[in-house]
Amino acid sequence: MNAEHDAARVAPARGPAQTGPRQPGPRRSDLARPPRPDHPDRPAPLPPASVVVPARGPWDPGCALGILRYHAIPGLERHDAGARTHLRTLRLEGTPRIVEVRVGDAGVEAAPADGLGPLPASTAALLDWWFDLSAPIEAIDRDLAGDPVLGPLVLERPGVRATRCPDPFEAAVTTVLGQQVSGSAARTFAGRLVEAFGEPVGAV
Repeated sequence: MNAEHDAARVAPARGPAQTGPRQPGPRRSDLARPPRPDHPDRPAPLPPASVVVPARGPWDPGCALGILRYHAIPGLERHDAGARTHLRTLRLEGTPRIVEVRVGDAGVEAAPADGLGPLPASTAALLDWWFDLSAPIEAIDRDLAGDPVLGPLVLERPGVRATRCPDPFEAAVTTVLGQQVSGSAARTFAGRLVEAFGEPVGAV
């Protein structure tokens, strides 16, 4: 069998249209590349930059802001009354984060302030519990309205809720520190504990 016959046997496999030089086949990287999306120029959706939790029923943001300001611990929290924001560290799903909380007229919004990406989804439940946002406040105010002492206060400021401490251990320590001393002294003592034993996570 001569060389011309061998070439004739191979040529049909290339197809009749391939009369010129053989074209290079697909590269391995091309085969491994995922298919292009329908809209290649459209960026992928990003996680929400902040977590917003609305208040259920009447809501008194001034009361929540006052409690945050009064209990702010140096080195752990920074309160800005004019901007209605509260910056502090929170342990979210086991990770220390710096979070800015904005107290609005309709609820609370939290945003990351440490450059570590979006906050976990569980942040919404923490905000809800921290600021008592899901409390049946209308029923509570209605029950308290009949009290001779609390009734007039409820009518004057409806929507006052129990603003809690977001960290149980912190709440226990500050409760002990605050016994038989002023609020200012308790904050000073707590700040000293933070400075001596706190875990550095950034500037607050």
